[in-house]
Amino acid sequence: MKQRKSVARFAAAALILGSALAAAAGPALAGENSTRLSVAYYLATGDYGLDTDTDTEYVPVSLDYYQGPWSFNLTVPYVRISGFGTVTMGPSGPIQVSHTPGGGMFGASGAGSSPMGRRTTATTTTTTSSTSTLTKVTESGLGDVTAAVGYSFLPAAADGLLIEVNGRVKFPTADENKGLGTGEFDYSAQVDLSKPFGALTPFVTAGYTITGDSDRIDYNNVFYSSIGATYSLTDAVSVKASYDYRQKATDDADNAEEASVSLSWLMNDTWSATVSGSTGFTNASPDWSGGLEVAMSF
Repeated sequence: MKQRKSVARFAAAALILGSALAAAAGPALAGENSTRLSVAYYLATGDYGLDTDTDTEYVPVSLDYYQGPWSFNLTVPYVRISGFGTVTMGPSGPIQVSHTPGGGMFGASGAGSSPMGRRTTATTTTTTSSTSTLTKVTESGLGDVTAAVGYSFLPAAADGLLIEVNGRVKFPTADENKGLGTGEFDYSAQVDLSKPFGALTPFVTAGYTITGDSDRIDYNNVFYSSIGATYSLTDAVSVKASYDYRQKATDDADNAEEASVSLSWLMNDTWSATVSGSTGFTNASPDWSGGLEVAMSF
């Protein structure tokens, strides 16, 4: 199993690297090159099957470059998690890894101590489901950096079917001992389909992530998908709604299901902003989350 995973990882990395080289060597198709720099703040909270909430904060700084049908992305996030070791952070948000406090990213005992014995901000909380005292630990720092390459098959007509494919690598830059990441490389492949019908553009997304196993947790490879639509209220304002699904990250977790909405505003040719919110339907999803992104294009 490990050998097959290693082969798949190298194949995924080679595919992404090959795509990048092809983009650099080949001429751009119709469309101007552009660059987009964005910063966002996302807050999510949920009990994840416990009696006390886990809170996560995610602050990604992203750089996107578009060259004809090609797109390139680099995201460097700051992460803050306040919880019981049952949740870590993935490239798309919090991920439940265990139902049991201390059975996931770090221990649930030892008030005021982090999993590696360092002092940290902590709050002691007693839950009704256990006779023991659980320690809510707060950790923060650099998250897992991600890099992605995408290609768009542009339709011949403006109202034609748009097909986008992309590959993504997650680098283990977050501190696994703090529970801020998995401590391993992940490789994802994704396809997006969309087609406009006037102001309404339905879309569907499907992807698969090959997840690296850490020394302490065996992660599953996961399928994820999303279905929804974007509606243009004006030339500058649009709303989007979607239903999102992701298979469970470990055998001791649940599948994640969420509904999300967002409102985007194109202020001018340079600046744009998006406000978003979501709610979860399973123990693997936050009860609610919200975020704000500000972007500059040049």
